Amino acid sequence: MLSDKQDFETAMKDLSEQGIDGLENYPDLLAEKDQLEQKIDRLTEAETKGADYEREAELVLAAYRDLKLQLGKRRQEYVANASSDSVRVCVRRLTDWKRLDDELAITLGTDRFEKDRTAICREIRPAASGEQPWSWDRLDAVIAKMRRYREDRTGDWEARDQRFLNVLEHIDPAKVDQLALYSPDDSVSVEYKEESGAWRKLAHGSPGQQTAALLAFVLGQGTEPIILDQPEDDLDNAVVYDLLVKRLREVKRNRQVIVVTHNPNIVVHADAEYVMSLDAQNGQTHIVCDGGLQDQRVREEICRVMEGGEEAFKKRYRRIVSSGESP
Repeated sequence: MLSDKQDFETAMKDLSEQGIDGLENYPDLLAEKDQLEQKIDRLTEAETKGADYEREAELVLAAYRDLKLQLGKRRQEYVANASSDSVRVCVRRLTDWKRLDDELAITLGTDRFEKDRTAICREIRPAASGEQPWSWDRLDAVIAKMRRYREDRTGDWEARDQRFLNVLEHIDPAKVDQLALYSPDDSVSVEYKEESGAWRKLAHGSPGQQTAALLAFVLGQGTEPIILDQPEDDLDNAVVYDLLVKRLREVKRNRQVIVVTHNPNIVVHADAEYVMSLDAQNGQTHIVCDGGLQDQRVREEICRVMEGGEEAFKKRYRRIVSSGESP
C-alpha cells in the first residue's frame, strides 16, 4: 500500500509540474488528448498525400522533359527529310538560351540584380555552350540551392549584391517549381546553296535569293493545297523560270496550287489548268474572264493584262512543238 501511495504522490507531482493541480481536469485532458491524436492523424495523412504528390510531380516533370527531347528529335528528322539540294534546314537541339534570363527574372520576381542573374545563368548553362549537350542536372542543382536558402538560409550562396539574398529569402516557391519546366529552345538555321556550290545562311542572302530558297523549300513539302501570293516578287526572270515554273509543273501533279501573279511565264509556262482574271471596281472584285489556256478569250485576256503575255504564249508554243506535244 505504501508503494501505491508513493506512486500516486509521484504521479501527482509530475502532473503538478505540468500545470495540472487536480484530477477534476482529467476528462478535459482526455478530450484534449483525442483532439491531438486526430490532428496527428490528419497531419500524417497530409504528409503521406504530400509525398504521393511529390512523386507524381517528379514523374510528370520527367515525362515533360522527355517529350521536349522527343520534339527536338522529330524536328531534326523532319528537316533532314525536308531539305533539298538547294535548301537545307539545320536544327541544333536545346542550344537557344535567349529566354533563360527572362525566366529567372520571373522566378525571382524582379529584373534587378543583373550580375547575380548572370551568375545563376552560368551555373545552369553547360560549361561550353554549343559543345556540351544540355542537361537538367545543372538546373535542378540551382533550384535545390534556391529552396535550401529560402527555407533555412543555408548554403554557400555568393551574392554579388547582398540585397539579392533578401530576394532569395522571399522567393515564391511556386515560381521556383515553374523554373523546373525551363529548357532552352532549339536553334534553327536555314541555308541555301550558291552557284559556286557553297552553302550560305539564308539571312545573308539577297531578297531574291531568300525568296527563291524559301519557295523551293515550301513547294517541296506536303500534298495539301497551297496558295502563293505573287511569288515572283524579288525574283528575276531566269529564277522565275528555272526555279518557280519548273517546280510548279512538278508539284501540281500531287497538290492543288493557287497562284496570284502578274507574271505570264508563271501562268503559261507552268501550264495553268484554270485561269481567272480579276478586276476591282468601286471597291469590289469582279471576274473579268476565266477558263483554260485553250480558250481564246483567256489567251487574249492574258496578253492584254500581263506584260509579255503574247511572247510567253509563243515561247510556250515552241516548247510544246519541240517536245513533240500537240499544240
